Amino acid sequence: MSSKNNPELNRLALNSKYMAILTLLLMALLVLIELLSWLFPEFALSHLGFTFSASMIDGLNVDVTQMPLWQQISCMLLATLPLLALLIAALNLYRLFSLYAKQQYFSDEAAIRLRLVGRAIFYWVIVRIL
Repeated sequence: MSSKNNPELNRLALNSKYMAILTLLLMALLVLIELLSWLFPEFALSHLGFTFSASMIDGLNVDVTQMPLWQQISCMLLATLPLLALLIAALNLYRLFSLYAKQQYFSDEAAIRLRLVGRAIFYWVIVRIL
């Protein structure tokens, strides 16, 4: 059965394109929120209501803005390790949805991408615990 004759497959491919774009936007938003929480922790806590690091910064009772730049960057890098694992998962999810948009639902590459998403999420959970 050709996909041109099957409207359900066409709709699935179109939805996969949208999900790929949404995944890219999500990745950019995660990085922006993390940067905001380190550069402007008071703003992040009061206006965003949630961040990855702002609650940690607030719990330490440390004024991040008074720290030397090298300490801010070092803390930012250490705190973003869990986010890095999540970004790797999102990147693989983007690639998976891109394959789905090409109607490659059961290809070897799609299976590999799905496994990499699961592995990255597993690492994200482990790193968050540590």
